[in-house]
Amino acid sequence: MMIAVNGLNIPRVYATVDSVGSSLKQSTFVDDEALLNIMNNLSISNRLFVSESNKSADIGRYAASDLRTPEQVEYILRKYPQTSRFMGSVPYSWMKNIKKQEISECTKQIFDLFSDFAKNVSCRRCEHQSNYRKQMDESASKIENLIGQKTKIEYLQDGTIGRTYKLSIGDEKFVIKTFFKNPVGLGYYTRHGKGAEILSAVYAKHKAPKGQFADFYFGKFARKDDLDGFMVTKFIDYDSAKTSYISNRMLDDITEQPVKCGNLVNNNSVFDTVVDYGEIRKGDLENNRQYEIQRLIVQSLLSEDVDAYNEICKKYKGSDLDVVLKKLSNSFRRLTLCNYSDVESLDENEIKIVTSDKHSKIFKMISFAISNNNYDLYEDIVKKNKGKSEFEYVISLYNSDMSQEKRETFARRVRKTELERLSDMMIKVGII
Repeated sequence: MMIAVNGLNIPRVYATVDSVGSSLKQSTFVDDEALLNIMNNLSISNRLFVSESNKSADIGRYAASDLRTPEQVEYILRKYPQTSRFMGSVPYSWMKNIKKQEISECTKQIFDLFSDFAKNVSCRRCEHQSNYRKQMDESASKIENLIGQKTKIEYLQDGTIGRTYKLSIGDEKFVIKTFFKNPVGLGYYTRHGKGAEILSAVYAKHKAPKGQFADFYFGKFARKDDLDGFMVTKFIDYDSAKTSYISNRMLDDITEQPVKCGNLVNNNSVFDTVVDYGEIRKGDLENNRQYEIQRLIVQSLLSEDVDAYNEICKKYKGSDLDVVLKKLSNSFRRLTLCNYSDVESLDENEIKIVTSDKHSKIFKMISFAISNNNYDLYEDIVKKNKGKSEFEYVISLYNSDMSQEKRETFARRVRKTELERLSDMMIKVGII
């Protein structure tokens, strides 16, 4: 059915609150004039994103409602030029010395300080971070004077898209990401960079499981020619990073997340916590109910509880369950293309690596450190866990003193065992 909006025929579904996100979720706008009228209609009928004055939009709420693109937000900024490009909120702890009635103004000043910092350190990739020591120190001093807490900004590392800085405020640590003028190999209108990454961060903050991504606090969306884009996130180290609760990594591999990162290379994650918001995508399941069904099924498969699995299927019988089971089946069949015929399965004295969450987590931590050649992390893991029974069990089977060949063989044996156990269970319950 069609309705007339400002003289243009628009499908009625566009006029409803629930369907606004879906009507704007394309990677580019097919019909700018139609979208213009849709946005006008928003301000009149439901005010979902547009202010009462019809002069500005809330791009933070807009980004939280769906995984948006830079093109979409640029369009809104053209239509509503008074729209703020800032998104998110300042950590509550930063305001502990600020009077309640002054918090709003202080927040605005903080936003502006970080925007100025991003602009002042904006540079090409070839420029050395030491050239911007003055800007780091001056910005830290301004923040410290504003909020009354000891503040320090230090260079952290460079990437292909931008540069990161460690921000210390009191006893807490954060990361500031700014963006290069000449990012490598990736254009602005991708899922990388100063436009897309903050949109991905806002969406993931609202949709992803806690701990999957480094917490996003606030930042500023940057258009193609803006130099003031930045993001502030939680600083993740090996103590604060998440390690997956799923002991069987094969099952972890075939489990869909509502939000996922397609670029887990170059130190973009710490254990299972993603710290970079480039190449963020939505999961392949269709709705929250399907993710909940998947979560319950995964639990039953991990515990090898056939009765629990059957109860889930009975309770959730219908199209959502069918979608989840088909997805798990198809993903598992792709895993079976892996060939582990050259190694034996784990024996009964080694099996806790794949049957116990505690033992599995220790193994993942150790293998992560070794595979990334991070022997400082390895020694830290040893120091913090030495004497614990699960650690001593794992370290006796897999450690840095073994030859690389032996470690690779053991890792393949673990994967083979995971695949066999998962296969047995999925056959037993009829998924495959």
